[in-house]
Amino acid sequence: MALLSVDNLSVSFVTRNGTNKAVDNVSFTVEKRQITAIIGESGSGKSVSCYAMLGLVPSPPGRIDGGTAHFQGQDLLALSETELRAIRGRDIAMIFQDPMTCLNPFMKIGDQLIEPLTLHKDLAKGPAREQAKILLDEVGIRDPQAAMNAFPHEFSGGMRQRVMIAMALINEPTLLIADEPTTALDVTIQAQILKLIADLQTKRDIGVLFISHDLAVVSDIADQIVVMEKGKVVESGQPKTIFENPQHPYTQKLLAAIPSGQKAADAVAPDPLIRIEHLRTWFTPTTGAEPVKAVDDVSLEIHRGEVLGLVGESGSGKSTLGRSILRLVPITDGRITFEGTELSALEGRSLKQFRHRMQMIFQDPYASLNPRMTVYDTLAEPLLLHGLVN
Repeated sequence: MALLSVDNLSVSFVTRNGTNKAVDNVSFTVEKRQITAIIGESGSGKSVSCYAMLGLVPSPPGRIDGGTAHFQGQDLLALSETELRAIRGRDIAMIFQDPMTCLNPFMKIGDQLIEPLTLHKDLAKGPAREQAKILLDEVGIRDPQAAMNAFPHEFSGGMRQRVMIAMALINEPTLLIADEPTTALDVTIQAQILKLIADLQTKRDIGVLFISHDLAVVSDIADQIVVMEKGKVVESGQPKTIFENPQHPYTQKLLAAIPSGQKAADAVAPDPLIRIEHLRTWFTPTTGAEPVKAVDDVSLEIHRGEVLGLVGESGSGKSTLGRSILRLVPITDGRITFEGTELSALEGRSLKQFRHRMQMIFQDPYASLNPRMTVYDTLAEPLLLHGLVN
């Protein structure tokens, strides 16, 4: 008998423009001691399917139109909110995409870890703290005692995700739902987190429902793959079958989108568009300690028609280099030349005139976009700021 069996689940949202069916007669299973991966692009209904099972789809505007989700003999869709609350975090746990939006920035890590233990198991704080430290060590957090007294912002993205995994496993659930847990991480940390989830799944004997948009990410860890498009399951099967003999055009499209590592040669202008020479960006701690050499003697050129890939793990200086080029952080030394003009010497209005021609796309749009501004206002603001429209 499957650990989780979802049959003909349908979920819709009522909007100003009518009803939008986000999940349309979706069926899949998660077996004990196995990893089932749900794959699809943004908006395909992957996350909504899982949120609906746990009563996490707000109603209104969302509504469950039909289906069942049997877990350990109970239909989750037929349970009351009180009954679901007892299951969430105890028997079924979730790892979310962005731990920074899930962890409480005002609470120490230790307090957040012991909270589910005291809530679901009525464990005293002393034993709960000891159990939390053991789990932090298990997920690869160095010095668990110090980590217990730290706040979320004191950790890197990869370490925060390890904390989220520890929080999800603290009550020893039988089903773990991982919703895009590696999307915001660099490739090195991503591989570590994937291995950690797979190892913990085997060690703790649990079922895992892994949600992702990337077939390549789940290829090595999944026992079953479910492919979703526009709210429907279009294909499912074992990874070997999906990768070697995909049947649905959408699955074939996803496989074709996996980067091959090769790029067709394009026409590249002979003169560099931007030249970086011996750039240094150092940060001096207020405590008087040695400066942090975030960027140290970096030189490179980018030509028109060229894409330069900058690769490195968290803390290697990639983002700081990008911010330094746009002068979003003060540089310590070096030259930045854009179309023959040295940007490192510009200030005020002169620098502003160049900035509209050099733009940056940040990692997390949710953290970058102002939630109080409409999409129109967000797009209009830079046009008005740079005087490109009246």
